[in-house]
Amino acid sequence: MVAGLIYGIQNNLPPEKILKWGVACGVATTMSEGTGLATKENIDRVLKLMK
Repeated sequence: MVAGLIYGIQNNLPPEKILKWGVACGVATTMSEGTGLATKENIDRVLKLMK
């Protein structure tokens, strides 16, 4: 989640999009096996599902 928040802040996104990126990265990480980190593919998949 922190990575998504940092991404949003560095790209000067509005607060709601910063939070959206944070949540997407956190969810994408839970989709990875074991201790794996989020992948770009999973982050993109989660972002498409979010309203």
